[in-house]
Amino acid sequence: MENKILWHGTGRYKYDSEGNVYDIFQGIIEDGGLVPHLDEWDQKRGACYSISTTRSRAYARLYASLFFPSDKRSLKELFRRLIWCLRFFLTSKYVAWMEYTPFRPHITDFRRKIISWAKKYSSDTRSFIYLFLWGGTDIPNNYPILICIKGDGIAPTKGSRFVDLHEIRSEEKISLEDFKCIEVPKEHISEIHSLLHVAGCEIPVVTLDS
Repeated sequence: MENKILWHGTGRYKYDSEGNVYDIFQGIIEDGGLVPHLDEWDQKRGACYSISTTRSRAYARLYASLFFPSDKRSLKELFRRLIWCLRFFLTSKYVAWMEYTPFRPHITDFRRKIISWAKKYSSDTRSFIYLFLWGGTDIPNNYPILICIKGDGIAPTKGSRFVDLHEIRSEEKISLEDFKCIEVPKEHISEIHSLLHVAGCEIPVVTLDS
């Protein structure tokens, strides 16, 4: 991944397994970067611990957008989600059908996995389509965070083609030192900058745009 820029889309807060609000970004600082989490989505990789990144800023931005509270989901933002969903998920679905055929599920036990995954965003879990086209977090003070990463030295794992089409998954920790910059909504820049300063990290924090 020499001289490559990667992206990771996340948010400030999520629900943990007990239903409590967890500060994702504070956890990233305390962990010294992004650490692998349980990944059961790709049957070729099998159950493993990984970090999902992408070469496409728009792909990461789509996932980050799920951390906008309902009063921040403008029609413009939702329209962008629709375009990104068509661009990424339809191409991924096409590759999955070529890889597994329509009669063999490319994601096993999909319903259980999507419900479990969606619970980190909202206590009112809905379908995959609803989540991406209309839903998202119900934590009122939440907001998206987009992390730009230096790709040098990150070793991607190999799995299903439909997953690797838009994602680069690594089983190794991505250090704060590999963060090139962090994008957040303008009103939260000083907040994130202060957290980084207290931790002794000098990472540029810039405005999250479209």
